[in-house]
Amino acid sequence: MGANAASVIANIVSHSIYYISSIELSQNPLGNKGIISIAKAVSKSESIVHLDLRSTAFRKEAANKLFKALSVNKSITCLQIGNIKGMYRNFLAGKGLSKIEDYLRSTQQLTFLDLNGALICNEGLVYVLKGLIHCKYVKVLNIAFNNLNGGASSTIIDIIIKTSIRRLNLNQNALGSTFVSAFSDAMESTTSLLTHLSLSSCGFISPWTKELLRALRKSLGLEFLELNDAKFRASDFDSLAWFIANMTNLKALSLANCELEDEGVKQIGQGLIDNYSVSSLNLQRNRISNKGIIELTKRLAKSHAKISSLDLSHNKIEVTLINNIDTWRSGFIKVCRE
Repeated sequence: MGANAASVIANIVSHSIYYISSIELSQNPLGNKGIISIAKAVSKSESIVHLDLRSTAFRKEAANKLFKALSVNKSITCLQIGNIKGMYRNFLAGKGLSKIEDYLRSTQQLTFLDLNGALICNEGLVYVLKGLIHCKYVKVLNIAFNNLNGGASSTIIDIIIKTSIRRLNLNQNALGSTFVSAFSDAMESTTSLLTHLSLSSCGFISPWTKELLRALRKSLGLEFLELNDAKFRASDFDSLAWFIANMTNLKALSLANCELEDEGVKQIGQGLIDNYSVSSLNLQRNRISNKGIIELTKRLAKSHAKISSLDLSHNKIEVTLINNIDTWRSGFIKVCRE
């Protein structure tokens, strides 16, 4: 789909007789011209609530036009303008987001903003923050797979504690120890209202994983935590057990590929004994053997938590354990083996 086809789509969108509520144009090479045509239509539409322009090959010029059009739109609640993983077509970087501040200040409808993989750097995130500080409506922000690093720590922390965001996805950004240190310092004097936080593949290694858990303990309303690819060591396991035991609202915990092995999963079980809320646990790729599963099972038998979803795929579980029905009497639903 090129610019001409985009003009046709724009004509349909701008005519209210169609009452279109969702426009999904991802993975079409619309380019700047196509997006500008769509932007003109968006400014006139009164029915669209979901607009998906991921991987449509536009840059700063079209982005500026789009944000200006969105500023007068009164219906869109969900906006996706990043990239689909592996398809880097939309290049927002820094200046490409310079006009998003005005849009976020003006909108009273937008609740979901997806900037996944838009090649956003630290500078670009500042524009997002400036807008979000004055916007109480956006609750979900996806900024995964971008070019953010430890230098963006203060901006990210301000998003967490100074905006209305409740669900934040930061996966695949090289935040590392700089972020953990800054986040830990910030949590000494405040609390986070996040309910969902994704921090997978952000460069967290021991001993900073322990410090991160300590800081996250201040997120009292946290219900979903994703820490895949964080690297734990044996010295961190007590802190992991303590964290799980004390997170009273946590429902889902994902710790895939965290080098937990048998001792780590044992300590997770120890934490679950005193936890009442966790129902979903992802422990993929942790080199867990039969020994670790047996220890986990013993502790789940004593646990207040009711695990309904358990992912143990890509581990070292042998068939002798699967065939032992006594292992599952503690309430396991199933174990996926691949």
